[in-house]
Amino acid sequence: MQGVPQSVNWQAGSESFMTRMLDEYPEIERIPKMEIRVDRASGGGSAEISGRESLHRVRAFNQARRECVQIDENTLVFNAIARDQRYAGFEFLMDKGLEHLRRYREHFRPASVRSVGIHYTDLVRIPCTLSQVIRLEDYFTMRVELPDESAWPLARVALEILVPLSKPEGAAESLTLSFRSEGYDDKSEEIRFRLDWHVKSDEIAGYDAASIKQKLRKLHDEIERRFRSCFTEAGWALFKEENT
Repeated sequence: MQGVPQSVNWQAGSESFMTRMLDEYPEIERIPKMEIRVDRASGGGSAEISGRESLHRVRAFNQARRECVQIDENTLVFNAIARDQRYAGFEFLMDKGLEHLRRYREHFRPASVRSVGIHYTDLVRIPCTLSQVIRLEDYFTMRVELPDESAWPLARVALEILVPLSKPEGAAESLTLSFRSEGYDDKSEEIRFRLDWHVKSDEIAGYDAASIKQKLRKLHDEIERRFRSCFTEAGWALFKEENT
């Protein structure tokens, strides 16, 4: 979630904001950024280069490292990390994120919420041997079409799709799907493919929780109704096996 500039300096306030959540999120990480400035001297003299390090982002994990709260100058992010466990569900993600937004608003006092978004990452694991040839069309309905596949044996693949969700003149809502191979894992004997879904809306103004929830549910529906169609029956069965 993004907001307009805050009335409280975020770098000064980030420490106390995270400290308030230490009981729930005890592992805090501070990510710096380096700003480089080059001043060119007049008359052909040598340029002067100076640098300044500042705080870029702060993130805090719970003890199991399955939840993470991240903040930067005008952005709040809540991550739920499933790993080997069952995904907690969209309602959990939304309710927990809105609770952190309430705390963020009380602490930093930004003028309003400017945009909201949802990001899902799915890792598809296909069991195979190192010498086995994997045909993308056996598992995925989206793929790269090549004129002569025998002459193009793919070692890696990356594909990005952008779908506008609102009228062209508004262009305020969009869905991005990134699909790429992650390589072969010798230990587990599987090839991995990663799907990143990102959907966002800039049609937000104010702090009405009911309106934000309605918008988040709409964005979630945009992902959900497309997700299943990306997989063949064999590809979809991989998700069913992980959830049993």
